[in-house]
Amino acid sequence: MNNLSIPAQTLQEAWEKGLQQGLTQVAVNMLREGIDLDFIVKLTGLPLAVVKNLQAVDTDDDKILVKEFW
Repeated sequence: MNNLSIPAQTLQEAWEKGLQQGLTQVAVNMLREGIDLDFIVKLTGLPLAVVKNLQAVDTDDDKILVKEFW
């Protein structure tokens, strides 16, 4: 039988990337609802510069997570 286990570091990196993508999508949704930038930063933990960048690139594109978010 083949050993199909995934190294712990790979799992950790995948988990962290997924978490960041989720937080990014939440921030985009909050921006679309007109929520204050400082409040978004407080709730998501994303840096203000990242949230401002999301605000600048968001064009109602549902594929925003494909773009570089950090």
